[in-house]
Amino acid sequence: ILGYYVLSDLLASAAAWYCLFLFRKLVIEGQRFNFFMPFSDNNFWIAMLVVPFVWVLLHYVTGTYFDLYKKSRLQELGKTTVVTVLGTIVLFFSLLLDDYVRRYSDYYLTFFLLLALQFVFTWLGRFVILSRVKRNIWSGRVGFATLLIGSNQRANELYEELKARERSFGF
Repeated sequence: ILGYYVLSDLLASAAAWYCLFLFRKLVIEGQRFNFFMPFSDNNFWIAMLVVPFVWVLLHYVTGTYFDLYKKSRLQELGKTTVVTVLGTIVLFFSLLLDDYVRRYSDYYLTFFLLLALQFVFTWLGRFVILSRVKRNIWSGRVGFATLLIGSNQRANELYEELKARERSFGF
């Protein structure tokens, strides 16, 4: 399931970059819409190959792709927010700062649109995957090896109590 997590991040960053590319061409540069517009630009293809892997590398370095079954969705929301802000700053200053703009407010639009798109697309994928993981744990389909230590009667009562619960803790 970890592969789905990485694939989700790759697709999210590619979708965010594609939407940002269209925004820059249509709104900032004022070009007319053409379905093949992005596909005829060599810089678009280079960015579509490089940018998603930059995002995956940033998430990997921050420890995102380790043990999905022990993740908290709230903690992951915070980590995703921090990595998205830092990654957006890096990508903005390295790839977008020298782009054509009509006025300086276009830089703000570009930055915040990339930030919003990257965060929303990434978080949606992660939320769906983590919700599925949590459902698997709660239903008892996924569990963790647990050692129960105690006296015979108390250990057996605890075991029966945990087993009888409608919602599993995962052990």
